Amino acid sequence: MTENARDKSEELKKDLEALQTLRDEMRVRVHLAGMEVKRRWSELQPRIDDLLDSAKRLGEASMDAVKEALELARELRKAL
Repeated sequence: MTENARDKSEELKKDLEALQTLRDEMRVRVHLAGMEVKRRWSELQPRIDDLLDSAKRLGEASMDAVKEALELARELRKAL
């Protein structure tokens, strides 16, 4: 594995860990949130879960998809 591939793999691993942490935090906060946030969460959570499952199966997920899901999760967390 080249150094560039290792760097990308490490970056992906860190992004996936951050996404898992955000998902777990938001699960707790959603219970206290209003209906609009709950609706947004119900749309986002399956995407996050699918992405995390795919990354585990494939070993490397699309960096763009991970970054997009991470950004959406961060935006929703701010709304909470």
